[in-house]
Amino acid sequence: MQKEHLSEPEQQKEEKSKTVITNKFSFPNYFKFLVLNFIIAVIPIILVFNWVSTKEEAFLIALFAAGVAMMLFMLQYPLLVFVKPWAFKFGLLYLSMCLFFFIFGLISSLYERADGFSLDKIMLHLYDGVIWILVGHIFGIIFFPIVALLNWLLRKQMFVYQDQK
Repeated sequence: MQKEHLSEPEQQKEEKSKTVITNKFSFPNYFKFLVLNFIIAVIPIILVFNWVSTKEEAFLIALFAAGVAMMLFMLQYPLLVFVKPWAFKFGLLYLSMCLFFFIFGLISSLYERADGFSLDKIMLHLYDGVIWILVGHIFGIIFFPIVALLNWLLRKQMFVYQDQK
């Protein structure tokens, strides 16, 4: 009954459906997410480590960094599907970047200083992880906005959206 009293633009506005994000998990979208984030996050990491390291260790460091990043991406997508607001999604992307650099710093410290597991040495390894978070922010200032923006721009290809009337 109330639709009869609405003007024509208001009726069109009411009939127009709104596209909203859902919490549905999709394996094809998961694969797209992994490929996109591998290209925009892991390839620059590989290039940086090849630039700053010797030839022998650059390949191993890059391979390790790619493995850690892919594990985080694999864990990240289900969380990103679960949270709807993009502000929270950006927060998850940021925390994932910090976690990547912490894990990378911690494990590379364990590799460089294979000297046992006393409390002092464990604290030193954790300290190296924190230092890598700080160093990673220098790297992240350049690449994090690109990663976040591309994930937002391609959101309809990587997450399940549906029309809601």
